[in-house]
Amino acid sequence: MAFEDFPIVDLSSIRSEESVLKTMLLFSRKNGFISREEKPDYGVDLTVEIADGHNASGNIFHVQIKSTDRVKTRNFEGNEYLTYVFPTSRLGYLCRRQPGMGLIVLYEGDTDCFYYDYVEEVVNRITLFKDSENWKNQEEVTIYIPLSNLLLHTELANIFFKMKNRFVNHISLINEFGEEFGIENILKDEDTGVPDLRNPAKLSKWVDINGISLLGTQKFGLLSHIMTHLRYSDIIKSEKSIFVAAISHLESGLFIEADLYLKKCKQRLAKYDEEVVEYINFADLKVDASFGRLPLDLLQKKLH
Repeated sequence: MAFEDFPIVDLSSIRSEESVLKTMLLFSRKNGFISREEKPDYGVDLTVEIADGHNASGNIFHVQIKSTDRVKTRNFEGNEYLTYVFPTSRLGYLCRRQPGMGLIVLYEGDTDCFYYDYVEEVVNRITLFKDSENWKNQEEVTIYIPLSNLLLHTELANIFFKMKNRFVNHISLINEFGEEFGIENILKDEDTGVPDLRNPAKLSKWVDINGISLLGTQKFGLLSHIMTHLRYSDIIKSEKSIFVAAISHLESGLFIEADLYLKKCKQRLAKYDEEVVEYINFADLKVDASFGRLPLDLLQKKLH
């Protein structure tokens, strides 16, 4: 290029920028994530943090984004997969970012579609297709992502809870076995430490003791996730657990589940103190509003 020439903005850089910006919109605060571009980029485009209500959690996973005009596909044993040639070292780097590891996102510019998969699924699939791990010695390898793995808004909740579960289980393992390997969890609190999700009886008791206080610190996402590991029959044994289930599900956007437990709360209003009753009634209005059960004027009247 000569002195009078201007730098050229090539189409690939435009497409790459577009893919990153659109992926960040998907992993937005509205959807329960806090995403940041990673600079400098050594193999990861986005660092994504799981939000806990209105709070940052410190629980982080990573996203590597690749873009192309049109994806290539391949049929394997009757299933359709997207294919993309990927640097082998980048796969290893994502896998080493424990415990969250991360996602690979593939953006198709012509259709404005996003596809995704978890890095461990991608790695295991390569080994399965090649029937060997020798590919790890290559500089590049073809990755396979199921054509059905569209990154839609409906998938974001599944990603949120799967990633959240990784960190909950990670902390549980450290709490249970960390001392044997010289690892101490300095954040562990005997009263509010993360319970063993595999022990329903212990988990139910933990919610009964700590649930209300954790609602006060807006740990809605964590509590809602924990409640999914409890049996319905165990939850309804305790007025506190019913209330925790109702409010944590409501604040996590799970209105159907919240509605179920709010109905149980209202059946036992006499067993709650006045402040909790007010909270239950207000939460019930929010659910009614979300389902369109009340006309706007009546809703406004009740709120006032």
